[in-house]
Amino acid sequence: MVNGYVTVIQQLINQLTLVDNFMQLEIEVKLRVKNKVSLVKKILALGAKPAGQKHIIDTYYSPAKGPSFVTNSSPKLRIRYDKLHNHTSLDFHLPRGLWGGQEMEVDVADVKMMKLIFQKLGFKIESIVDNQRTKYQWRQFNFDLDQVKGVGTFLEIEWMNPKSAQKAVVEIKKLMKQIGFTEKDLEKKRYWQMCLLK
Repeated sequence: MVNGYVTVIQQLINQLTLVDNFMQLEIEVKLRVKNKVSLVKKILALGAKPAGQKHIIDTYYSPAKGPSFVTNSSPKLRIRYDKLHNHTSLDFHLPRGLWGGQEMEVDVADVKMMKLIFQKLGFKIESIVDNQRTKYQWRQFNFDLDQVKGVGTFLEIEWMNPKSAQKAVVEIKKLMKQIGFTEKDLEKKRYWQMCLLK
């Protein structure tokens, strides 16, 4: 029975990869931060406004049998729990190269029950990311200053649902330079890759 459920879920995920119209497009870049205090001053000097804080626990799953979801190009299935706001979502993420990705998410009322369901379905935990996030916003850009437990401090610059992905990449590159970064500062690894369970 469990294997049957896993097959159904995998078929659903395969279908979701085709339903681009229902997925949000995000263009973002991740940068390793050397001086947090100096960076915050530069972000605020742009005119960015504080947009809240989150304490995010991301748990990434793969089926116990079959291909792992945790590869660079594979879809990602995660449970995201924000401890500060007691909010949980089930997220499906489809990577689109280094700069982009598409996401779908649905709210979950009970994180413990959701994890139990995944366990009963035979899914295994691949990675857990513990992230203290401080958010800023300026124009169409989101700045997420992340302190990832055991990994380090990073800045993500994001533009959600741009009309042109190519234009978004160009504008984000310009913004990187304005706050003191170059393409040498790009972090190519995702958080889940840095926090893979041994």
